[in-house]
Amino acid sequence: MIKILFFSRTCREEVWEYDFILNELLTSNINVETHFLSFEEIENTDQTFDVFVYSCRDPKEYEWGS
Repeated sequence: MIKILFFSRTCREEVWEYDFILNELLTSNINVETHFLSFEEIENTDQTFDVFVYSCRDPKEYEWGS
């Protein structure tokens, strides 16, 4: 099982990389669990993730996006 975090997005439709990552980068025989969390939600969870996807569409959204 691979746990993927799509950081700072709320749903699959907001992430253009979603299909590319799941269909092109990962093999089809891998079980994948996807999560969509904001920075505030990550601070309040004890979950760990194997893959962290951060799309920087607005660099001012978070200080490390510039």
